[in-house]
Amino acid sequence: MHLYISDLDGTLLTPDAIITPYSRQTISRLIENGLRFSVATARTLATVRQILQGLALNVPVVLMNGACLFDLQQDRYVRTEEINGPAKTFLFDLLRQHDMAGFVYTVDENQLHTWYERIDTPAARYYVDERVNRYGKVFTCVKEFQHDLANRSVVYYSITDRTEKLADLHQALLQSGQLNVAFYHDVYQPGNSYLEVSALSASKYHALQTLRTMYAFDKITSFGDNYNDLPMFQASDQCLAVANALPEVKTAADEVIGSHTNDGVARWLHARMALSQKETRL
Repeated sequence: MHLYISDLDGTLLTPDAIITPYSRQTISRLIENGLRFSVATARTLATVRQILQGLALNVPVVLMNGACLFDLQQDRYVRTEEINGPAKTFLFDLLRQHDMAGFVYTVDENQLHTWYERIDTPAARYYVDERVNRYGKVFTCVKEFQHDLANRSVVYYSITDRTEKLADLHQALLQSGQLNVAFYHDVYQPGNSYLEVSALSASKYHALQTLRTMYAFDKITSFGDNYNDLPMFQASDQCLAVANALPEVKTAADEVIGSHTNDGVARWLHARMALSQKETRL
């Protein structure tokens, strides 16, 4: 079997963070005709569920850069990668040392929760307001991550701010070797970046390997645009970059396709499936 899997922001989604009617209708029709399709994103279920509404994905989605796999049809997490105790303690201590806040995600009894200590930057305020107003996402304030989340299953940490402000924390996390770290540009806020942390076993690479095993896929084709898509490319047999992708992503790709402003993923899939059907008839 062949899996086609796409990043969301900057790839399948438009600059307004939506799936166009053309892409939605095209991919839905292809799925009905047997296409195995899913998405791999840094987003959480709260926003992904609404964005994908109307798309009957037949393969679990990769959430939070690989920290979780969620089956939309069965409405359950099929796999979560928890940050272990020592790594969790290290992360929270490091945040305190660098005076950083950000957001912590936990999964308990099939429920995802998002926690924060404070919202003290314009980037954090935008992050919360956009998700609350647009998707109805819930954020819960705690006094101290280390104490209040001690008994929670932490799967992910995310912070967004000016790129230069996150540089020192990024380096400290990398040097520790205890956690998987993703650091990439915010496609909606120029000059800002996301710094995201998960267990060493959690990445788009590992998530795709898990899907390959679970469903016995013999080929995976992936679509991406940003640095956090490079691990997904490494786990794929064929990797495609949209025209608006970063130069490094285009270099790593087997092919550059249309932009996310022009339904690049859906148009490529439509053309590929039409060609496959023609070859079958021949």
